[in-house]
Amino acid sequence: MNPTTTAAVAESLNAVLAATDNASRANAESMLVALSQQQGYPECLADIAMNQNAPVHLRQSAGVNLKNYIDKHWSSRELGFVGPEPSVQAKAFVKAAVLAGLSDSQSRIRVLMAATATKIVNIEDLESWPELFTSLMSNLKSGSPDQIHGALRVISSFVDDISETQFSQIAPVLLPQVFEIFANKGFNPRVRSRAISVFRKFLETLHNVERLNPTVVKQYLEPQLLAWMQLIQQILAPMDMSNEQIIFKTEIFYTLEYLVTKFPAAMKPYFSESFQLVWRTATALYPIFKATIITTTDGVDAVEEVDTDGDVMGINSLLFNVFAILGVGAESKHMDGVFAGEGGSASAFIKELVEVGVSYAQISDGQIESWESDLNTFIQEEEETAPSFTMRYAVTMLFDQLTARHSARFIQSLLGAVMVLFANAKKAREQGDANWWRILESCIYCMCTSQEAIIEAVKSGKVSFDFDGFFGHVIQDCIKCAACPILQSRALVFTSIFSAFIPTEQMPQYINAMATSLTSNFALPCRIGAVRSLMKLAAKPEMVPHFSQSIGSILENVCAMIPSATEDLLLLLLESLLPLVKIDEVLVTKFEANLIPLLVSVWTRDPDDNLVNVCVMNVFTVLSKNKLMFEALQNRLLPPLCTSISDASLMANQPGVYGSALMLLGVLIRGSSAPLPAPYMTTVFPPLIQAMLHSEDNSILQEGQDCLQSIILKDMSAVVQWTDGTKNGLGYVLDVIARLLNPQSDQSSCLFLGSLVTSVIQKGGESVTPILPNLLTAIVHRLSTATYTQLIETLLLVFANLILQHGSPTIITFLSGMTTPEGNNGLELFLRMWSENYFECMGFYNVKLNAAALTRLMMESGNDERVQRVLVKGHLKPTSVIVTRSRSKNAPDQYEMIPFPAKAIMLILADYQQNRESAMKGDKGGVDELTGDTIDTEEDSGDWDDLEEQGFDDFGFGNGDWADNNDEAEETTDPELINKEVYDLNMTEYLGTFVKHYASNSRDTFNVIANQMLDNGEKKILASIMA
Repeated sequence: MNPTTTAAVAESLNAVLAATDNASRANAESMLVALSQQQGYPECLADIAMNQNAPVHLRQSAGVNLKNYIDKHWSSRELGFVGPEPSVQAKAFVKAAVLAGLSDSQSRIRVLMAATATKIVNIEDLESWPELFTSLMSNLKSGSPDQIHGALRVISSFVDDISETQFSQIAPVLLPQVFEIFANKGFNPRVRSRAISVFRKFLETLHNVERLNPTVVKQYLEPQLLAWMQLIQQILAPMDMSNEQIIFKTEIFYTLEYLVTKFPAAMKPYFSESFQLVWRTATALYPIFKATIITTTDGVDAVEEVDTDGDVMGINSLLFNVFAILGVGAESKHMDGVFAGEGGSASAFIKELVEVGVSYAQISDGQIESWESDLNTFIQEEEETAPSFTMRYAVTMLFDQLTARHSARFIQSLLGAVMVLFANAKKAREQGDANWWRILESCIYCMCTSQEAIIEAVKSGKVSFDFDGFFGHVIQDCIKCAACPILQSRALVFTSIFSAFIPTEQMPQYINAMATSLTSNFALPCRIGAVRSLMKLAAKPEMVPHFSQSIGSILENVCAMIPSATEDLLLLLLESLLPLVKIDEVLVTKFEANLIPLLVSVWTRDPDDNLVNVCVMNVFTVLSKNKLMFEALQNRLLPPLCTSISDASLMANQPGVYGSALMLLGVLIRGSSAPLPAPYMTTVFPPLIQAMLHSEDNSILQEGQDCLQSIILKDMSAVVQWTDGTKNGLGYVLDVIARLLNPQSDQSSCLFLGSLVTSVIQKGGESVTPILPNLLTAIVHRLSTATYTQLIETLLLVFANLILQHGSPTIITFLSGMTTPEGNNGLELFLRMWSENYFECMGFYNVKLNAAALTRLMMESGNDERVQRVLVKGHLKPTSVIVTRSRSKNAPDQYEMIPFPAKAIMLILADYQQNRESAMKGDKGGVDELTGDTIDTEEDSGDWDDLEEQGFDDFGFGNGDWADNNDEAEETTDPELINKEVYDLNMTEYLGTFVKHYASNSRDTFNVIANQMLDNGEKKILASIMA
């Protein structure tokens, strides 16, 4: 190492640190880059970093540069390597310096050296640096807090990436030493916190190893768990809530939560006592939480800090873990006795737990400040579009867990707590407490989040609650409380959620109150609550008649808010229009002159805002279905839209605007009559075709496909008849499809191509028949190069539709006779892609179509040798090793290769199970806690017998009966493309019936699959079907 070079490096580092402008900083950094090419550069950085006489800021800069240097230059085997690679001697020098740095007196240097050591280990592997572990163990045993801190930093960084072999070697040696540090009261809580953090990291690795070797918990954890848990419980028992102890206990609760969630069996002997300590902690922390988080008027600052790993330590983090552990107890059957009282009613504990939970869920000053500074944050949290990791969120999670296992007991406790806390709020208000409203708002909020369980429990008679009195004496008073706009907002939303308990004759007055709350006289939180509540009510058919007196003023006030609204508020207002404009189709026409220009102005304000565009288009779609409104809508929009899409400069320079124009044209086309009015073919179709043939913009190509498909479905004969003297409209449509199917085209541009192709095939009839083989060949060729899941799905569904229309033998014969440009057989490619992407299919109808086509193929062609010869990926091959981050780079997953029919049965069984579980989600199952009644988890399966008596063709597939209209179909599938028999399928019954049919009709093949290829889980599903 050359002292001159070291001095030059130090000078350059100082120059970078001292630079006051970009030019001087860039000059100094270029000098460092030049020095990095010289021999001895990494040793210079290490020497400066370890120089106790150098300024800390210079040492820190050298350490950062050393870590970055190692990342790029340490090994030529690493991806992104930049030469030159340090010599063996240089690496040895750096490693020695790093090990020494782990004992440095400066915390910042220790942290840097720990990160550098981890970087080296990730590149070289632990085995190639044996001195590291020896040094770490020596530091741990030294008794020096500095040395222990440095060692624990390194260990916590690499322990989650060690192999199972390394784990078995390291854990028995390291964990006892880590325990000693944790147990030593002579160390400060930060060092002890780091020790239990390392213990948790070992638990994470142990959990991964347990999947392959279930005995490791008994071998490594259980012998030590008693000592750890006794010490943890000893530390947690005193309710010492000083700032230092809160930070220390945060790490302990992190670890305790991991233990109870990942190792429930091992923790069973300790859980009951731990649960009591957790509950005591929750109640002890509440006064501190109230004084430092909920309200900050007492001048007490909340304890919170961010450690060097970026983890937040403090009362909020601690409480999150406390409530997570309480949630584990709520879900555990072993703790049922704690939550159930005499006769199965709610115990005193669950009543107190719920009351404390509601208290913790109060809005904090921090939330109010956040909402006041950014109203969008308020809307996001109210709409639950962005998770807010506040205590309100933690309480909601706990209440969900209580609902899942103790529904009636929980609802009984919640409604009881609401009445107690309402009385407390009333008393506080009378005493002049300015924060009286917070606990009442929290009560209403918690009732809203548990709405389904409350409605079910009260309507079924399991729990009684005086809704009449609550609305009359609490909610109406809250709605009138102008001084508390957040409380007003919550009360309005509550009204819309629990409207079923409001007497019919009173409903108009509540809606009128909501309408009044929309005016500018009310604070924005209240107005937002009014919008949300009206939107919810308008979506309930039974509530629509009650809007007759107020709908005009509601629409007027909502529209008045739109021009100044932005972001989430704008989206909320637009979404509220969707149900509101449906209420009175006659009245809404009176707003046409203002409403349509308003929506257009919102649309043109920021054409690149996809969320706003979609909302605007959804409103236009609803308006286009109003026969009284459509002509005016079309007359206002069609002329400027035609001008826009005929503007080549607009397409080239403002593709976002052009694509949005196409999106709106699609709305008009779908709402128009058939046959299409002349302007659509004379002034829309020609520029649309030119845009599709020449534009490179994905949004234009995607929206253009939708427009073309809508024109074809609405009036295919007009497309065939249209001509420009060179070719007809169908010819140009096929040119567009050919362009999009070209393997060189951007995959993002043709994500919806399958629907367009299917529309052409369905509507083209004899006009398409001559070119159908070439079209399908092009689809297979595109499929062979496709990597985007959505593109693969849309192309596969073309063949799924054809299988249902024409039967699988024709399609199999066609595919088996073709070869892709890569030399693969068409049938092999199709079946492989289908099997690998089966569960990537999205959309209510498409999922059913996908399954129906697969079952059709298996019934008709499952025994076809051409199908049976195709091998596809089966189960993942088991491995005896843990795939760590470093190992996964060079060890891709390996699969068993199995015949396609076997894979198809596996897919169908998995699909059956998913549908069965989805069907059961609406019921809790088991026995109701209060009544003792058994809750049915499945519908009567007697209907299956009728289905089994039918032949496969009796389901009506292939009969060409395409539904003319289906208002329930999702918008991604045009109603004219929907096979009603497929759409109406009960998938659980249908798939179960198919399996029985196939087992009966293809007994030999099925027995081989069932006995030799299914795993235990699949065999259980099969047994449940065949039972």
